[in-house]
Amino acid sequence: MKHWKYIRYCYFVVALVLIAATMAVPAAAPPQDGNLPIILYHNITYNYTRENHKMHVDPARLEEQLKAIKEAGYNTIFLEDYVNYLEGKAVLPEKPLVITFDDGYTSNYEYAFPLLKKYGMKATIFVITSRMGTQETQYPHFTWEQAREMESSGVIRIESHTNTHPDMSALSPQEQEAEIRRSKYLLDTNLHKNCKMLAFPYGRYTEGAIELARKAGFELSVLVGDRGSNKKENGAYHLKRFTVSGLQTGQELVDHIEYLKQHPDE
Repeated sequence: MKHWKYIRYCYFVVALVLIAATMAVPAAAPPQDGNLPIILYHNITYNYTRENHKMHVDPARLEEQLKAIKEAGYNTIFLEDYVNYLEGKAVLPEKPLVITFDDGYTSNYEYAFPLLKKYGMKATIFVITSRMGTQETQYPHFTWEQAREMESSGVIRIESHTNTHPDMSALSPQEQEAEIRRSKYLLDTNLHKNCKMLAFPYGRYTEGAIELARKAGFELSVLVGDRGSNKKENGAYHLKRFTVSGLQTGQELVDHIEYLKQHPDE
């Protein structure tokens, strides 16, 4: 008799445990770190002076910086991922970071592209569409064919840096619209995509230019300011970027990215 009571007691305890397990509240998802640093490069070359360290980074230094970013646990994302996050359609990974390159230099294809593939990192290149394939210059620009190759790799997105790289704040609304729409048309046509990201040359803009970009189909625009990082409440059309120096070591760059995250409003 005691044996059967003990068995019934055990069944009762097991049943209570199972009921409790089914009623348990799922663990809350970790809070989203919506504070997004965006870093900016231009040209990759061995030949530059210290005075031009914000314009150029040598290939070995670039690799050192990318490796340090990777080892620090940062997860690179595309700007479209950030738009989806802002719209509530996606979550960001832990320690998100956006890497950008401006102008569309051939050195991005020759040096940055292989390194990004090597380290499994993503980047966005903002191109000046009227200069695509230009070779008769000190720093040539990559071709549409090279742009398509990078786009198809899955590690690079090609987006707009306007058509001729003017100071957009100095243009009339009609001229602003022509710059915006011409660049988008060329990108959409040559890359068979819907270009949605815009980088304002020199970081200069007007609110009217941002509205024209929005009406043309751009969902996000980035500036240049070298201060702060980006918070969700700031939206998608005034994103801040920090220009990487060719004089920074990998660890110095990581330290600065951490500083940007801690001081987003600077």
